Amino acid sequence: MSNDDLPRRRRNRLRLILAVVIFGLSAYANMPKLLGNRGLVDYVPPYREGWDSNMIDHLGGEYLAIARSMVAGQGFSNPFREPSGPTAWMPPAFPFLLAALLAIFRDVSTVTLIVVVLQDLALIVTGWATIDLAARTSSRPGAAPACALVYMGFVLYNFKFSFMFTHDSFVWMLLLTAIVGFADRLYGRAPSAKEAALWGAFGGLCA
Repeated sequence: MSNDDLPRRRRNRLRLILAVVIFGLSAYANMPKLLGNRGLVDYVPPYREGWDSNMIDHLGGEYLAIARSMVAGQGFSNPFREPSGPTAWMPPAFPFLLAALLAIFRDVSTVTLIVVVLQDLALIVTGWATIDLAARTSSRPGAAPACALVYMGFVLYNFKFSFMFTHDSFVWMLLLTAIVGFADRLYGRAPSAKEAALWGAFGGLCA
């Protein structure tokens, strides 16, 4: 076993744990809808009797309306579910994805489930990128687990928008993760603490 094998195995184990936790939280958050049992809403956030705050079938609202218009042969139009005509109200990527899924499955419930899984995958991939960046930029063995915990803290803080609401956020998350990963490989070396802080501030302002 080489010197790199053990850290790599630990990192892979951490990736697996993150994926299991994300999928597990998503299944738990959407349990009432997955099982078709409204009586279970008391046991998921916000833990209020009879309060169902799950909006996974929202699918971006106007995005879904445009996708339906596209499937109906009316083009990129009608974002407000009425015949308002062609629109530039929303960017095209998510409506085209929804339209393709609707054309294939003809069922909003199935499309909703697919988007929830895609959203979970975006959370997982972003977490993996965080773990890899921490491992590449720090020699401390606890850096990657610590960053994974911080990342999960942000996910839990945004629990509803991570697991109980569907919009275009996962598309942007995947795009930003790809950009960060590409920049990391292009940069070619671990930045200093000052460089990391400056790039973090710059990236935050750009976002």
